[in-house]
Parts: sequence; structure tokens; C-alpha cells
Amino acid sequence: MSEELKLKKYSILDKCCEHDHPPKETGDCDHSGYNHHVPDMEDTNGPRVLFTSAIQVRLFILFRWVLGGVFLYASYDKILHPDVFAKAVYNYQILPDAAINLLSLTLPWVELLIGACIFAGVWLPGATVISTGLLTVFIGALMFNQVRGLDIHCGCFSIETTQGPAGVWTVVRDIGFLFISSYLTLHVFFFQNTHRKLPITKQKQVKQK
Repeated sequence: MSEELKLKKYSILDKCCEHDHPPKETGDCDHSGYNHHVPDMEDTNGPRVLFTSAIQVRLFILFRWVLGGVFLYASYDKILHPDVFAKAVYNYQILPDAAINLLSLTLPWVELLIGACIFAGVWLPGATVISTGLLTVFIGALMFNQVRGLDIHCGCFSIETTQGPAGVWTVVRDIGFLFISSYLTLHVFFFQNTHRKLPITKQKQVKQK
């Protein structure tokens, strides 16, 4: 290999001084040409990054189980009693009569599918986006009826009216679910690829030891 090709192998950051010979190893050189170890930034920050990422991964799994369980539980009673759920949808006085029966028959199964996907960790991009959209619509409908002064039963988890009308606490609870769903959506689209690269970094650190 010619001297020019050898010099091209080393970037400016790998050189510690100006001399006629290339460093013997990347990042290892001194004025005399003998090797010495220069710590890599990855050696210092690697454990901290891995620790932070491990917390984020565990939080992501926990939020998945929580939100998936919420949607699975919410769909159960509605699937068993679609007629009663249709009355709950009618009481919102938002949809036209022709759309009430269609929504009461399809929405519980959509919730079941979304909950199963999120809980199992499959089809997450679509499931998290749909769950975020549904929760936004639910919160908007509840707040709309709060402004209108309508005391209606939520119909979110149970179709029975023994729990009383939906209030401010119901809106706050759904906002909490919306926060979890938004976190999962952002994680899936922006942060998941970063976590997949971490095992490679960990393997590199093990090899260096």
C-alpha cells in the first residue's frame, strides 16, 4: 500500500500531531511515534447511555401493557352488549342516528384489535396512531358535553349507569391515557431504531475489554 493511501485511512481527528509518519493505530500516537491510548468518548458515555436506554425500554413495555389492557378491558362489555352501548352513544347527541348502530357494532372490535396489538407489541405504528386518535376523539366528545352541560354516562369501560355521569375526573383519566398513547407513538416512530443499535455498541465495549 502506498504512503498516500495509508495517510488517507486516518481522519484529522485521529492525528494528534503533525509528522511524516501515520499513527500506528487509530487514536494512538505521540510526537515520538510510540503508541499511547486515547480514551474514546463512547467509553465514558456508553454505560450511561445503556442505562438510560434500558429504563426507556422498560417504561415503553410497561406503557404498552397498561394501554393495551385498557383497550382490551374497554371492549369487553361493549362487545357483549352492543344494544346498550348504542344507547350510550346516542346519549352523547353528536352522531346522526344512522351512524350510531354502525359505531356501536364496530368500535368495540376496533378497540379489541388495538388493545391486542399494543399489548403483544405487533403492528405498533398503526395501533399507536389509531389509539391516539381515538383517545383524542373521546376526550373531545366528553369535553364538548361538559360545556353543553349534559350529564351523560361515559360508556368507556362499562355500559352500566351505576357509576354516575362522566365528569372532570373522567376527562383527566382519559388525558392520562392519551399521554401514554402519545409517548408510545413517539417512541415507535422516533426512538425505537436508536434502541435497536444499542446491542452493537454493547458488543463493541465487550470486545474492547
